Amino acid sequence: SARTPGLPTAGDFTTSEKLADTYSDLIKTRPILVRVSEELKEESTLSLGSSSIGGKLSVSTPGSFIHIKARDSDPVIAAVIANRTAEVFIDDFQNRQLNQIARFQASLSQFGIDRDPSISSAQAALFGSFLIVERAIPPASPLGVPTARNIVLAAILGLLAAGLVVFLLEYLDDRIKTADDLKERTGLPVFGTVPYFGGKNDRRPVLTDDDDRNTGTANAYKFLGKNLEFASLGSSKIGTVMVSSSVPLEGKTTTAVNLAIAWAKDGKSVILVDCDLHRPALREAFDLPEHTGLTDLLLGTTTLEAALVPSSIEGLKILQSGPLAPEPSRVLGSPEMKRAMEELARLADIVIVDTSPVLPFVDTLVLAPLVDAIIVVVDGRTNRRQAVMRTLETLRLAKPPLLGTVLNKMSLPGSDGYDYGDYGHYYSDDRRDGSHLDGVGLFEWGKLLGLTRAVLGRRRVRK
Repeated sequence: SARTPGLPTAGDFTTSEKLADTYSDLIKTRPILVRVSEELKEESTLSLGSSSIGGKLSVSTPGSFIHIKARDSDPVIAAVIANRTAEVFIDDFQNRQLNQIARFQASLSQFGIDRDPSISSAQAALFGSFLIVERAIPPASPLGVPTARNIVLAAILGLLAAGLVVFLLEYLDDRIKTADDLKERTGLPVFGTVPYFGGKNDRRPVLTDDDDRNTGTANAYKFLGKNLEFASLGSSKIGTVMVSSSVPLEGKTTTAVNLAIAWAKDGKSVILVDCDLHRPALREAFDLPEHTGLTDLLLGTTTLEAALVPSSIEGLKILQSGPLAPEPSRVLGSPEMKRAMEELARLADIVIVDTSPVLPFVDTLVLAPLVDAIIVVVDGRTNRRQAVMRTLETLRLAKPPLLGTVLNKMSLPGSDGYDYGDYGHYYSDDRRDGSHLDGVGLFEWGKLLGLTRAVLGRRRVRK
């Protein structure tokens, strides 16, 4: 700032610092930045808009000094921008002062006062001045090189962010994923856990065979049958079992078919009845020709012996659905259906009934009073907790003697063998493919611990 002749006082320094702070705000004003942009374009063909230049500049005022800093990916351009901004600001500031002196002289001439050098010098002494003390030079190294602390901090923040994302995904995921979770939430026994073994066409029921690569899966259904027998100890014998699910494609028909095969190979006489009068699937599952079936029997156009079709499995007979009825629930709730179920129970050790899903149709509720046990198949990959709970609450209203679940299509960890953690039990003796696992829960699967099964992995208790 301007000062009176003589040695500078403390007040001069204070005034200079305050002016530097004030003038620094003028450096990034639009007229200055526009002029810097124009001059850079003329001299170095550097095409930068005024807003772009403003974003690259930072101004600070330590004491009476004004520091102008520019950031750019090119160090030379950064130095050019800083220097040119300082030059343009000084030139603009000087022009403003000269214009003020000229206006003052013009106002004096109106009063007949001619140009007086002493007046001009006195006025000029009142104005401040700027001087470039140190020009900017291109830096030798870039700014913002990550330090070890920054790397550690970034890693910690990344882990926290990942943990938060995982927690949100797990919180929003309302699937029932383990047998323990299914039992805890429903309060019902889990009769078995069956691994996923489907192919490309999951709509068609898949039959297991002791001679193919699904040996472990076939054993899963054997254990399922044994668990049902254990569950009936101390009560009346289970003669009729109904298999259903909450929604389509959870594997109810595959479960019914393979459970029937397992019981038949165990020496029992089994009849498998297709009571799904909306989308029957037993004929397709066993590749059977079209034959008279359940609806023909209820209409009285055939006898039960004539309607039963032997399968390729010794001891297993099939009762197809027959022609589809316009009102399936009315047909299944008829007195003829009750008599048919009683007659079927007299002809076989076990009668397995494949029905429609619970939530879309009422057929299962109509048939529930006619069976000894109901199995609800839960898809371990796509189920929704609310749908499963609503299904079980609906079936409880029918008050069946025995109600339980099967967790189907599970992706199970580990290798072939037994696992006794939490008294869980799975079995596999397929050693032709080490990456393939077949398994089943005898009473329950051991807990698959961890907040995030998909991201953090699964943990299994080993013997």
